[in-house]
Amino acid sequence: MGDVIMLGLFGSLPGRLMGLGAVLWRATAFLVASHWLVLLDELVYRRRIRRSQNN
Repeated sequence: MGDVIMLGLFGSLPGRLMGLGAVLWRATAFLVASHWLVLLDELVYRRRIRRSQNN
C-alpha cells in the first residue's frame, strides 16, 4: 500500500514540474516581450520628440 502511495506522488511530480516549467517559461517570455515593447515604444517616442523639435 505504501508503494502505491509513493508511486502516485512521484508519478504526478514530473507532470507538476512540467506544468510549473511551462508557466515559468510563459511568464518569462511575456516579461521579455513586454520589456522589448517598452524599449521600442521609448525609442519611437524619442524620435517623435526629436522630429517635433527639428520642425
